Amino acid sequence: VYHRDLKPENLLLDNKGNLKVSDFGLSAVAEQLRQDGLCHTFCGTPAYLAPEVLTRKGYDAAKADVWSCGVILFVLMAGHIPFYDKNIMAMYKKIYKGEFRCPRWFSSDLVRLLTRLLDTNPDTRITIPEIMKSRWFKK
Repeated sequence: VYHRDLKPENLLLDNKGNLKVSDFGLSAVAEQLRQDGLCHTFCGTPAYLAPEVLTRKGYDAAKADVWSCGVILFVLMAGHIPFYDKNIMAMYKKIYKGEFRCPRWFSSDLVRLLTRLLDTNPDTRITIPEIMKSRWFKK
């Protein structure tokens, strides 16, 4: 399942502290992909959209979800959106170019992980198995 709208508001903790993902209204499954194997629906919350979604040329939804996880991690650690701009088109431009700055208090391991999560090239963006091997994740 590709969620396609991952954001803090859609993440819940149960009474045992287990993470639960909610709101699958924009989700897709493999059977919904076009013949090229890509999603072509422009959907999601603007601040959490991956740059390849903005191009409207088709995208790997799993890789777009990894990008959204990077935005979520940044928000949880910094307290603000990495690409925020009052003007939505200016925000999309920042997302497309990958223009963000990490606060000085971020550890080098966290900066390294965020840089890989928020890689504008989906082909070189970090994968879930690589995330799990990262130094920051293992701490």
